[in-house]
Amino acid sequence: MRTLLALLLVAAVAAAAPAAVRGADLHAQVRVNSNVLVEGPVILLGDLFAGIGDLGETELAKAPPPGRQVTLGARWLYRVARAYKLDWRPLDDNDVAVVRRDSQVVARADVEGAILSRLADLGAEGDMSVIMGNRLLRLHVAVDQVPSVAVDDIVYDPRSRRFTAVLRAPADDPAAPRVRASGRLQRMSEIPVPAHDIARGTVIRAEDLKWVKVQTRRLHDQVVADSADLIGKAPRRSLRRDHPVRQSEVQAPVLVAKRSLVTMHLEVGTMSLTARGKALDDGALGETVRVTNLQSNTVVQGVVTGPGRVAVKPPATVAMN
Repeated sequence: MRTLLALLLVAAVAAAAPAAVRGADLHAQVRVNSNVLVEGPVILLGDLFAGIGDLGETELAKAPPPGRQVTLGARWLYRVARAYKLDWRPLDDNDVAVVRRDSQVVARADVEGAILSRLADLGAEGDMSVIMGNRLLRLHVAVDQVPSVAVDDIVYDPRSRRFTAVLRAPADDPAAPRVRASGRLQRMSEIPVPAHDIARGTVIRAEDLKWVKVQTRRLHDQVVADSADLIGKAPRRSLRRDHPVRQSEVQAPVLVAKRSLVTMHLEVGTMSLTARGKALDDGALGETVRVTNLQSNTVVQGVVTGPGRVAVKPPATVAMN
């Protein structure tokens, strides 16, 4: 900041003002712009002072780097006004101008991608992602430049997976400022997650899922990592979009709901009997549930064979078991 201010002070000496400007007759009311946004590398006189006519295009000083700002105090502004014969003087020390340089921010993914590419050259293998030590790191470039980044130097420790890098943005400017960054590599795993909220009891389809990468260390044995373990299943409770699914959160679809009416089938030799019953449990295909026979009011066990259908064992077979 001091360097920038020094550059501005040097540019504002009275001797720098052209003779024609010193003698200019300005009738408009001159006022200071307290908040200034510039795009280019130069601050113009008209950026700081309004109502100065053609003098506004006069180049005054270097602008701060992209994304940075500098505060110009009342005394400094007054010296500039006097040098250029502007009819302005500060009312108090609060008459300041804050000049900010407009910028583009290099995308976080581009920064991490550039680092990951260099680390791959150093032997980093596997599906990895970059975890930056400074999550607030922002690389700014001018609005007329391509928002890109180059890695000028990097040091990597394979055991700890930590790195230190020197970054430069934009990548095509050898004179661009260097920024030191550090972080570590994190092993990643790709898992299926719901592409949208899935209600309880809904049969999960392939189109209900999407694949995302998560940090391997954050996974545990209960997280479903294979879509085959989700497709055709139904949530025991609603599943949230983008959240990993635990094995305990899904089950085979319930074909027989507790307290629902079911058809009981009994096969005895070549004879097939049916009766109405009331399920006492939820049941998926192949699961055993208890059913109350509505005719005899007795409780029997049966195997779920389809929606609302239960196969009941013959009494003799039950007795033998």
